[in-house]
Amino acid sequence: MLAGSAWAQTAAGRNVLVLFSNGRLLPANVEIDRGLSAGFASRPDMHAELSVEFLDAPKFSGPAYADTVAAYLRDKYAKRVPEAIIAMGPEALEFVLGQRAQMFPQASVVHMAVAAERLQALAPLSSDVIGVPLNLDFLGTVDLALRLHPSKRRLVVVTGAGEWDRNWEARVRREATKLEARLSVEYLSGLSGSELQTRLGKLPDDSIVFTPGYFRDGDGRLLTPAESAKLIVAASAAPVYAPYPAFVGNGIVGGSMANFEETGRIAARVAIALLDGAAPASVALPPSIPNGLVVDWRQVLRWGIPPEAVPPDVVVRFREPSFWEAYRNYGLIAAAVFLIQSALIAALLVERRRRRRTAAALAQSEQRMSLAAHAARLTMWIWDFGH
Repeated sequence: MLAGSAWAQTAAGRNVLVLFSNGRLLPANVEIDRGLSAGFASRPDMHAELSVEFLDAPKFSGPAYADTVAAYLRDKYAKRVPEAIIAMGPEALEFVLGQRAQMFPQASVVHMAVAAERLQALAPLSSDVIGVPLNLDFLGTVDLALRLHPSKRRLVVVTGAGEWDRNWEARVRREATKLEARLSVEYLSGLSGSELQTRLGKLPDDSIVFTPGYFRDGDGRLLTPAESAKLIVAASAAPVYAPYPAFVGNGIVGGSMANFEETGRIAARVAIALLDGAAPASVALPPSIPNGLVVDWRQVLRWGIPPEAVPPDVVVRFREPSFWEAYRNYGLIAAAVFLIQSALIAALLVERRRRRRTAAALAQSEQRMSLAAHAARLTMWIWDFGH
């Protein structure tokens, strides 16, 4: 242990700066961090050290704030200059692109969790800025909702009043044009908390709700998307769908969702390749972060969704196992014991019947011999050699 401690103090680690757009406890950030840690743990020989920082958007923003944070990071890591920067989210990427020259101009940049359309707005990116876009699958989520609620005809989209919230609304409005033949779409955007709760509570029966959550409501109150999603679910008279896996368990039914832990693993693989000396253009990148369908089984039951309507490729959360699923091993052991006991009992019965038949045959044989001896006027005796 002492030798290991001495090695840890003298070994030169390779510093990787991870910059998150939002706060430390945002559920998506927690999942990404878990994936990052697992990804770098697969290469212990690299001795990579992750230095994690948070911009806390949208609480703090603006040019003056960006300059202050950049000066702070430059001074903080002056003796531990990062070889790579992982920018998680659009605010982090925009910050790095704007402040990179005065912070760490030699560091490669890996971006993750940035929507494709946001990347297009930032294009062209430098050749040493690479990453994987995030495809937040609004249409896939709506398609899942309609498969589970085929009679619904109204889609209500709930967003907030902040810049992040307005970007989400703009994205949905662009894609919602493809739904005009199937649904009427209504937007509840930037409303105060009380007004939003009232509107949601009066939704007609033919409605479904989609929300990415929001950071700021119409009253200027700041929340996390997960917190706002809880409020939306609590007030809504209609089932709620969302694009973020961190919302599952807060009352939403489900959605087509990005895997944020896998996002962290992909970021780690890309950063490791760059640290190994690979040219940015040579690093193989997937087209986007993978999405998957997820539902909360408790909400399936709550909204009366037929279980057979849930597609087979959906990841089901919070489903209580059946008796057989929960106690399968115990059942198999009990069945095996029962079969063994039954086989033993059957074997004993067969052996008992065989002995009875043998005894009956012997008795019959003795009787015949006795009759034969009597008829022949013979005398029989038994000689016991044991005595």
